[in-house]
Amino acid sequence: MDLLDILTIVSVLIILIFIILYFNKKKYLDVDPYGKQSFLLTSEGLSSVEFRQKLINDVDQKHPNEKYVFIRASEFGQGTCTTIKNALDKGFKVTSISGPRVWSDTKQCIKNYMRDYPESFEYYLLKERPRHQFTIIGNNIIIKVPHEYADKTRTSLGIIDAHPTLLTEFKFYFNKSLIEAKKVNIEEIEKLIEY
Repeated sequence: MDLLDILTIVSVLIILIFIILYFNKKKYLDVDPYGKQSFLLTSEGLSSVEFRQKLINDVDQKHPNEKYVFIRASEFGQGTCTTIKNALDKGFKVTSISGPRVWSDTKQCIKNYMRDYPESFEYYLLKERPRHQFTIIGNNIIIKVPHEYADKTRTSLGIIDAHPTLLTEFKFYFNKSLIEAKKVNIEEIEKLIEY
């Protein structure tokens, strides 16, 4: 991934968020341009973790053939741990990519998932902490706003039933990250650097 790819993705995300905020506030849009519905998730309102749980439940009940979760996170934290546990318990296949560090309290849950769900859980590491983070649950996308733009509010953009073109782009980017990442086993989890 080169600098142009990174700048393009950041620019698109920022523009998407500002367009949604502006047009939703002004009520100019009757149709959501990104999917069935999109909205901001913040630590002050509906949280990203709560929204991911709602999506997991909805996909489990309404779209049983789409039971997959792709996570590209900066580090594997407690919210990600909760999301993955809920998805695995409902029979989802989960693939997670993160940077080379984890929170000390989540290292054990990664090992547990690898041991308890060897056919359903895959964990990959990138050499560097990824700046762009997102989660795909079925046909839904949660895009985390980069920290320098929303560090205090932990803002994310939630898109329900994302348009196929947008979903394809995020899946392509996730798969591109998989090529750059290294799949790890339980023994390698012990060696991860902790915060």
